[in-house]
Parts: sequence; C-alpha cells; structure tokens
Amino acid sequence: MFGAILLSGKPPAPAGFNPASLFGAGDDGWYWEPSLATTFTDVARTTSAAVGDSIGGVTDLSGKGNHGFQGTASRRMVLRQAANGSYYYESDAVDDVLQTDLFLSSKRMTVAMAFKPLARNFIMLSNLNESRPWVGIGQSGSGNSAISGDGVTLNSTYYDNVLFTGTTRGNLYTSAQSAKSIIVDFNVDPTFWRDPMIGKFDSAAFYTPGDTFATLAIDRELTSTERANLATHLSALVP
Repeated sequence: MFGAILLSGKPPAPAGFNPASLFGAGDDGWYWEPSLATTFTDVARTTSAAVGDSIGGVTDLSGKGNHGFQGTASRRMVLRQAANGSYYYESDAVDDVLQTDLFLSSKRMTVAMAFKPLARNFIMLSNLNESRPWVGIGQSGSGNSAISGDGVTLNSTYYDNVLFTGTTRGNLYTSAQSAKSIIVDFNVDPTFWRDPMIGKFDSAAFYTPGDTFATLAIDRELTSTERANLATHLSALVP
C-alpha cells in the first residue's frame, strides 16, 4: 500500500468514500454514477437499462431527487461498460443530452465529472436551449479566454485534483486529454438558469469532455479534503 501511495503521489480516498456523503441537509445538487441499478430506458425510471440501451432516466444518488432524464429518444445517450467494469454514458456528439430540473441562481457551485477524454471540443455544463450561462469550454488550439459564460464567475478548475492554471479554451482542451476527472468551482449570478445539462451546447459544436463515468453538482464550495477524496473516487472509475 505504502509503495502505491508513493508511486501515485497521492493517497487514496478513505475506504468506503461515497460522493453522496458530501450532501448535507442544506445542500442541493445531484450525483449520477451509471450502473445497471441506476440507469433506465424511460424517464420514469421503471425499466432498467442493459449495456447498449439508450438512456431515458438516471437515478440521483445524492438523495436530493435531481434525477437525470431525456424524453426525446433521438437525443438519448447510450449505456456502455468499460474493460475495467465501470459503466459510462456514451454521447453521439451530435445532439445527445442528459438534463435535470434544478434552478441555479445566485449560488456557489461545484461541478465534477469523471470522463475518458475524447479528442473533440467540449463543454462541461450548460443550460438547455439557451446559449448562456455555461461552464468549462475546451477548444482545440483556441486562444479564446472565455472558459465560462455570461452570468458565471469561475473560481477554480482542477484536473485530477491538480489546479488548472491555464487561461484559454485551448489550455483547457489540452489538459483534458491526459485527465480522468475535472472539478470546477464557480458562482452563478441572478441569471436565470434552469435545466442544467451535460451533452450538446446550444447550436455550437461543443459536447461532453468524453465518455462520462460520473457527474456531480453541489451548491457549495468543497473543502480541500472533500475535493481530493472526490477526485480520487472519480479517477478510479475511469480505465
């Protein structure tokens, strides 16, 4: 064990760490981690999905009831399983979206994702059918420094719990190609933001960072210990 810690450069998360433990009585958000028990072919989450099925509903494991859903069959992601046994959402990078009903306004937010990077432009979190606000655009070769949309103040971004110090969409894209997890801390001003989603961003060619193994949102800043535990848990899901 000690050798593994030294080689990895970071200790593992505490035994039995569960991202759902981050949510207290006053917190809101979601935690979606795909499995055969949490993924369904219908929005009402009555019919369990098998590997290869399109995803109509996903159970929120945070206990806050912010389940993921997609009512339009052509816009549904597909449940897949990686060689390490982990399940993930696969997007067609055209119009697939997984959304929830959660009102974001005048809040401090942390959003996290476990992903296997794909070489494509991406956006981490956006708002259904609206061009703004949004968080986290990675764009190959871009010098555009706007990596958060109108109504969002970006506080910090961590890849695999290492602080991202770049300033452009191109920097964000490049760093994603060798990462397994991303955690973003930001503030949302009074801009109306309902139906946050992962997937396609408006009419532009930005999608999820890659195959998505888990995603979390919580309306507060995480402590450094919480962030480290979450990053370790998320990274372990990705082969």
